[in-house]
Amino acid sequence: MRVWMKSPDESAREIGYGILGARLKDDPARSLFPDDVVTALAVASEDSDAEPFIEEQRFTQGVSPERAREFRLGRLCARHALGGLGLLPKAIPVGRDGSPRWPAGSLGSISHSHGLCGAAICRAGRYRGIGFDIASDLPLDAAIARAICAPAEVAWLGERTESERGYLAKILFSAKESVWKALSRDLIRPADLQQFEISLGLPDRTFRVRRLAGLKPSREARERIRGRFVHMPPWILTGVLVEPSAARRGSRASRPANP
Repeated sequence: MRVWMKSPDESAREIGYGILGARLKDDPARSLFPDDVVTALAVASEDSDAEPFIEEQRFTQGVSPERAREFRLGRLCARHALGGLGLLPKAIPVGRDGSPRWPAGSLGSISHSHGLCGAAICRAGRYRGIGFDIASDLPLDAAIARAICAPAEVAWLGERTESERGYLAKILFSAKESVWKALSRDLIRPADLQQFEISLGLPDRTFRVRRLAGLKPSREARERIRGRFVHMPPWILTGVLVEPSAARRGSRASRPANP
């Protein structure tokens, strides 16, 4: 197994089971987030695994060996990222809505797909929400693209070349997954990926949300969402941060420094 971690005060490093190894020049996920977010990635293989915490064990029962392995390695990445924030590694069980239940003082997102597992974590209160997604870079089926894309996105894809459409649709799909994760606690009805209209900035690998249905207040939330994507064959990675509201930013800035 190979694990990469990026921490706020250090460059990317390749790590194993809690043991720091050789430094890497590039962390595949480092470009998705600013330096106050810690990321960790692991490439799973048949001979790689991690021991789950007791509170997590029941969530790997009744699923395929591959799915259980990715779940455990995703939690391993999350615990490495918690350590990068100076927090103790703790259990990360699954909540009723299927999302991770983060230890006190942290907020994050976990993803795993086609053998790649990863996590992105920040300190609680720094951002309103954080989303991280991993997807294979195989072109998205046209029927699925029509099902998850808003009308404006379908029209935009129709203007691209045939060879581009499936790949760009997959980026949209992953971006929407990241947005959903970042905004899950603000949703006022079950998520429908057509609720999120994404605009991709291809030259600088960024994206923004142009429309949010099912959220309140939609305009204020939309203006605080920032997203990025990166292609790391054979995967696509996307990341989203939701800035706190202006009122919360002001209150945080006005707090006196600790004596």
